[in-house]
Formats: sequence, structure tokens, C-alpha cells
Amino acid sequence: PFSTKLIAQLEDAVQRHPGNLWFRDQLIRVLVENGNSRDAQRAAACTERNGWCQLLSIYTAVARNRHAEADSLVEGVPISASTGSGMNWHTSDVLLDSADAAAYSKM
Repeated sequence: PFSTKLIAQLEDAVQRHPGNLWFRDQLIRVLVENGNSRDAQRAAACTERNGWCQLLSIYTAVARNRHAEADSLVEGVPISASTGSGMNWHTSDVLLDSADAAAYSKM
């Protein structure tokens, strides 16, 4: 299991960088892997109604064995969200908000 310190650090990162989905994704993954799917569900409750947030909600519903709920959530997910076309996993850009990315690119 992951340490409570790591979970606290990820929760802090999500609070400080609410638009950074990588931090939210990692927090949710760690919580699910630790068997804490209820907290993962709360962490997946994005204020944005975009496809990625909906996929996170589906993931946490499945982790809680709520398959009917997960199935109902699938209905509203845009096709582009499920293809991964919105994220480029081969760059550090997914880790940084725009201000941090600009500073990083100058290094």
C-alpha cells in the first residue's frame, strides 16, 4: 500500500494545482490501489464536465463494484475522451500548468 504521506502530498498538489489532471489522476489511482474507493470517488468529482473527469468517475464506480452506475456514466463520455487524444503522455507538459511549463521551458 501507498503511504499516507504520499496521499497527503498528492491531495496538496491537487489543491494547489486544481487544473492539473495528472495530480488528480495519480491521487485517484493511489486511493483505489489502497482500497479507499470512496475517497477516490470524491477526488474524481471534478467541477469540469469534460470527458476525462467522466472517465475518472467511471473508474472509481468500477472500483466500488458499482457497474450499473459505471455503465450509465459511459453514455455521456465524448468519443475523443476515450481515445486519449487529449493527452500527450510523451512530454512533461501534462505535469505542469501553463505558467510552470513556461518557466520549465526556459531551463
